[in-house]
Amino acid sequence: MSSSSNITSILLRFPPEIRNQIYRELRKHRLVYNPFPGTAITSACYSFWAAILSTNKQLNRECSDIFYNENTWKIRITWEYNYYRSGPALGGLEASPYFRCLRNLELEFIMSGSILITYPSLGLKRYCDLMLQEVEHVCKTLARAPDLQRIEIAWRDLMKEGDWEDKKMILEPLNLLREKVAFYVGDVYTECAERQLSREVFAQRLSEILVADIQCYSANSRTISVQGPSVRIVA
Repeated sequence: MSSSSNITSILLRFPPEIRNQIYRELRKHRLVYNPFPGTAITSACYSFWAAILSTNKQLNRECSDIFYNENTWKIRITWEYNYYRSGPALGGLEASPYFRCLRNLELEFIMSGSILITYPSLGLKRYCDLMLQEVEHVCKTLARAPDLQRIEIAWRDLMKEGDWEDKKMILEPLNLLREKVAFYVGDVYTECAERQLSREVFAQRLSEILVADIQCYSANSRTISVQGPSVRIVA
């Protein structure tokens, strides 16, 4: 029996809970771009070493369960002419075997800073309407994901035009998911200095749209829970 077979044999003697802890230590924590082509998933938070997945069928299955169920998958929502948009690939996502495995998801909203400069006739209102259509399509699809539990919202407003009141409508379709997932706030960035939003302020405004409690990650890794107008720190 080879040394790798011996190690595998010893590993499988441990109970599943211990094996899962070992598998989690073997993850490669780096962004994996376009992990499933044609599915609207733009990146994943980590992967496993290929050698682990090819050891035997049982290890492959157990590591794959962690990879699919505990990973955070990202869908980028933006709108540009002749540029990637999530909408066309959502059908591929729903038809894929990965759709049923989605539990943790990041939705990254990107408001293009150049499109109204390049196409001034488009106008801010029309741009927001097009973004709204994209978000509605994404949320209607995700509402059918059977095991989706958690969504992290990232907001990147690279526009110099408009303010929060002009753009908040883009987030309203998230209400389609309010009953089935917990919402968290991740990175928040606003290009225009006069309209800078902190995570806490963004979380408060998002909670007003969703009429729901929002969890917000602070820089020191504590969680800020936003409940209506109040903010409390949870260690």
